[in-house]
Amino acid sequence: MRERPLPSSRIQRYFRGKTRELLAVAGQAIAEHPGLIGSHREQIIRIYLDAILPRRFKVGRGMIYHAGGHRSNEADIVLWDAENYPSLVMQDHSFFFAESVNAVLEVKSNWSTAELEDIKGKCNRISNLLPLRDLSVADEIASLRLDVASLGVAKSMRAL
Repeated sequence: MRERPLPSSRIQRYFRGKTRELLAVAGQAIAEHPGLIGSHREQIIRIYLDAILPRRFKVGRGMIYHAGGHRSNEADIVLWDAENYPSLVMQDHSFFFAESVNAVLEVKSNWSTAELEDIKGKCNRISNLLPLRDLSVADEIASLRLDVASLGVAKSMRAL
């Protein structure tokens, strides 16, 4: 017997519920120290991504190293191909080989021009490490859609 696909409305409800759950958990940080609150929120996102990503991909935090000896700044969230590459695990972070990295996410609790400049600097440093991958038009459109969606999430996070 073939499984029937889930209607898109059920999938949308699932992710809307997950969004509410993640926002509630993110708001539970009782610390007043911005660094501790940020670490709490980073960990929530890592746990969520780990639950929904295919097993081939793992979620971590740490630094990305290029074979030429260059490295990134510390990355809040690194999505990497754990099936084909190792990582060098430390106590609270890992070292990742540039070739294994599929995405790097920076988590910010507050939005400002200074934070944007910080993100741009980190992106530039990482883009110099990662091998270039050709993007199709569909990839570019998907990226733009994600950018627009992330603006809505950022607005929701500011409400906290």
